[in-house]
Amino acid sequence: VQERAKQFSERRCRPKLFHLREEFPVLVGDLRETCTPVELARAVENDIRAALHARAVAIVVDGKLLFVEGVENDFVTAWFEQFRPTIAAKLQIVRSDPVFPFRLPLAADGFQMHGWLLLGPRPDGSLYGREERKALRALAAPLARAMAISLRREDLHAVSQQERMNLSDRIMKVEDIIGQFPSVKKI
Repeated sequence: VQERAKQFSERRCRPKLFHLREEFPVLVGDLRETCTPVELARAVENDIRAALHARAVAIVVDGKLLFVEGVENDFVTAWFEQFRPTIAAKLQIVRSDPVFPFRLPLAADGFQMHGWLLLGPRPDGSLYGREERKALRALAAPLARAMAISLRREDLHAVSQQERMNLSDRIMKVEDIIGQFPSVKKI
């Protein structure tokens, strides 16, 4: 009864946080099939900023800064050069960091992708409470899998695009060679 009352009150009083924890992991799973990694990151950023009021959001994938919102890119680039991530399994809170004090590791089982969801504090400088951290933890694994699948799909798309270009070039060369012989009829 307590759990149902708690869910009811969260759904009524904090609907965006409830969405982030309960509904967004499923949505992220759907988005991985249709979105590019940057579009997926933008969807995550929109919902996180709406639910948590994060001043800044960044996503790091395989050591590269994939997405930044809420902080100037030059400032984040300088911050990122100092960022020395370690392999971690849980949310890290670095209270002394004014830019991204919340660092959620993203690692997908069965995939070679590792990343971080970096969150800035709220506009008033306060940090996130227990329920917000719980919502972030619920989002970590689905987001990591979705990001890994989206990245893999983009890589496969780039490879197939390159193969089509190579095949098109080869066909054009064959047509040019055939065109040099007047006795051969073109199809």
